[in-house]
Amino acid sequence: MTTSAVGRVVDEHLVGIPDLAVVLHDVSQQFDVKLGKPDETIVTDDQGKFSLTYVGYPYAPSEPGKQVRRLRLRVMLGQHVLRELVQDDVLSQDKLTFADIHLTREESKTWWATLGTGTASRKTDGNAIRWLADDEDAWDRVAKVIEAAGRSGAKLDVMQLTIDASKFQPDKLNDPCFLREKPFVVLNFNANDKIVDKNFVLDHLDARIERSIVEAYQKGADVRIQLPKPTLDKHGLVVAGTAILGIASLILLGGVVALIVELLFLALGAVAAFLLVYFRKEHLGIFHTLDIIQWFGDAGPAPNRLPVNVKQLKMHSNQYTHAKLVIDHEREALLLGSPFEQQYFDSLQHDIDNPRRGRDASKGPIHDVSVGVRGPAVAHLREMFNLHWNLADPDHKELPVRPDLPGPVTSADSNEFTTTVQVVRTLDAMFSETFDPPNEKGEQGVLESYLRAIHFAERFIYIENQYFNNDTITEALIEALRNKKKLKIILLVNATPDMPLYLGWQQKATARIAEAAEKLRKTEGGTSRFGAFAAWTHAAPNNDHTNPRLVDNYLHTKSAIVDNRWAAVGSANLDGASLDSIQYARSMFGGDIRNSEANVVVWEETDAPSPAVDALRRRLWAEHLGFADPKAHALDDTADRQDWLDVWNETAKKKLDGFNEDINKVLGHDGPSVGNQIHILACPTHEYGEDLHFWNRHHSHAAAYSYLKHLFTEDKNADEADLVRFEILDESGPQSFPFTYK
Repeated sequence: MTTSAVGRVVDEHLVGIPDLAVVLHDVSQQFDVKLGKPDETIVTDDQGKFSLTYVGYPYAPSEPGKQVRRLRLRVMLGQHVLRELVQDDVLSQDKLTFADIHLTREESKTWWATLGTGTASRKTDGNAIRWLADDEDAWDRVAKVIEAAGRSGAKLDVMQLTIDASKFQPDKLNDPCFLREKPFVVLNFNANDKIVDKNFVLDHLDARIERSIVEAYQKGADVRIQLPKPTLDKHGLVVAGTAILGIASLILLGGVVALIVELLFLALGAVAAFLLVYFRKEHLGIFHTLDIIQWFGDAGPAPNRLPVNVKQLKMHSNQYTHAKLVIDHEREALLLGSPFEQQYFDSLQHDIDNPRRGRDASKGPIHDVSVGVRGPAVAHLREMFNLHWNLADPDHKELPVRPDLPGPVTSADSNEFTTTVQVVRTLDAMFSETFDPPNEKGEQGVLESYLRAIHFAERFIYIENQYFNNDTITEALIEALRNKKKLKIILLVNATPDMPLYLGWQQKATARIAEAAEKLRKTEGGTSRFGAFAAWTHAAPNNDHTNPRLVDNYLHTKSAIVDNRWAAVGSANLDGASLDSIQYARSMFGGDIRNSEANVVVWEETDAPSPAVDALRRRLWAEHLGFADPKAHALDDTADRQDWLDVWNETAKKKLDGFNEDINKVLGHDGPSVGNQIHILACPTHEYGEDLHFWNRHHSHAAAYSYLKHLFTEDKNADEADLVRFEILDESGPQSFPFTYK
């Protein structure tokens, strides 16, 4: 058996590629075993050569686990795997020599995702991009795109997780239909709307999603709507059933085995109970799906026209079409953050009370980010739609999965930016099995995109995301901190993630990064180069509330910025479901299962900041840091600016100190403010939420009090006793205002 391995990584010109990590694992054991020193990183030298040494292997062909071992060699760019080779160890040699490993030079240098092809995938020039932060802006753009699609020959595609709707009502003489329907999802509102008896009274000028779509259809647009239909895999039932039968049979053995079996039963029961809660939560959306299908069915076809075409795509257990698209084929595509449920509607102020959140505002305030694109990249988002539609509607002629690219835009609106765009995706294997050539592993372009940007980061990494618990992303961030001595990481996460187990997983991930940053601080001196924050809204007392109020904002955003040169916005969270494999489902439902996701990525290939990326950074940071104007000079960035984490820490401290000075005063960045307040508070350094029951830990705002208690306890200037002076919103959340008509 071998005790060393050598090889070389070369480019298309057979020139060695330096500075790539090389890792060798024994994958023939129950768990993969890294060969060589655990903490040692082997990298290719200037000639692309690598050399590893490791302990010999006790070969014994007659003993289980000691036969010829299976070895896996990975060539990596940071945490991204560029090439993977698997082969048996060689019995007759001490040294294993790998043949030259071929990559393109671009694979080792580019920030663009390549999907292993050697060149950037789905990257186009000449696009106009529009950032849409918070759904007041995003849904208003949805209304405009749908309205513009209301023309003869237009084609409008909608891919969504859910579309909330009530029962369709036809027009009657002197009795317009909208007066008899319950308005659930309104895209934009007019100034005549008002609160009456705790209801929000609307009129015909308010744009409802389903009515907007049917109006575009009646004006000539062909409309297709696609929604997911998750089902429970037979494989999952077989696995669970086999486990239960096997455990039941063992009970008959008694003694110690019976005790072990009892523990296994408890564990299995916990898993089953958890899955019940999880499925109950997720499948609430399917109820809305059935409603919207019925609504368009009852609306019926226009004369001599096929009806609005609504299809459900049958998915695996726990799996969803999570990418949300609205596409006018020849003009514009929107990649949305939110499903069409009114609770997600919010403005950048994130006021506690906002009647436009509708009948269930308990989750709010909610921050989200979407993006609009015109130009060639529209075709790549259409490709995402077509790929799913062909599976949802297999009885009809397949759409061309890759439509022709539109031409580059010739001009941009005042709030658009002309730039190069890449569309990256996460796909389950069920979608890639039909690729040419077939791909049995699916697609992980979103993960690759993040890993490349993290690896090449020099100044700062900013991430705001609904879920943050992916191990690979966490390890990549730690590695980046170790390798880049000036790099800072700013993380904005939820105080209360709304999925079971996610709060604990998130805290473990952030704790790992914080511990690594603290070790580096002790070596380097100075302050920590990592900060984690959550968003909060503070409201002064008013006629209805004698105490000031505090509530954690729910982050539904999936956005990131690196060095003011790279940005990603889309549907992908930083968890297994959006990146590689759903943590809940892997063992029970048959391997790697993941959602369908899409992100739009912008990267400025020169060292200069990107105007498009800078605009996104200013918009988001102005909101979070309490600036009234995103163009404020305090938000100016330069290629050598290094103090952004300090700015975030100081701003969060300013908000916390303000509570001690005058809890009735709401602070913006420059002082008391009634419009744009500082939203961020630092995350506690210690684990919080430990006092919550398991079943409550993921409920909206459930961990808010525990978060604040820990934060106030840790701050020497804060007094935990001050918390009783606040009205801290709990699971009931802000007040809801059901929509009605006059």
